[in-house]
Amino acid sequence: MYKSKIDLFIFSVLNENLGTIFSIIYKDYPLFSGIFALILISIFCFLLNNRILKSPFKPLKLKPISFIFVNLLLIGIYIIALRGVNHHVFMNERNYRFANLEMINDIALNPIMAFSWARKASKEL
Repeated sequence: MYKSKIDLFIFSVLNENLGTIFSIIYKDYPLFSGIFALILISIFCFLLNNRILKSPFKPLKLKPISFIFVNLLLIGIYIIALRGVNHHVFMNERNYRFANLEMINDIALNPIMAFSWARKASKEL
């Protein structure tokens, strides 16, 4: 199923027979069972969140200086976790590969970023 990243092929669907493409998707991919599982998981998360929100928690009272310090500390940790401490390498189509197995590189890529690269490539054609 995940043999390659989202690429230019996704935009070639408009030039093909849609009935054939949808029959391949229906046959090869568990689309309906995936949607059903997604709905079940969403219902479970909704019920779990409602239960957590209704449980009684004691409010945490912090002084304003402590509150500001804790928030700035958490923002700093978040930034370090996102970008790393020592280097800044911006990901693009030429340098997103980090593993020897091409399949790992393709599935580890951010789907939104891969979609934008494919869209850019389709506009260049």
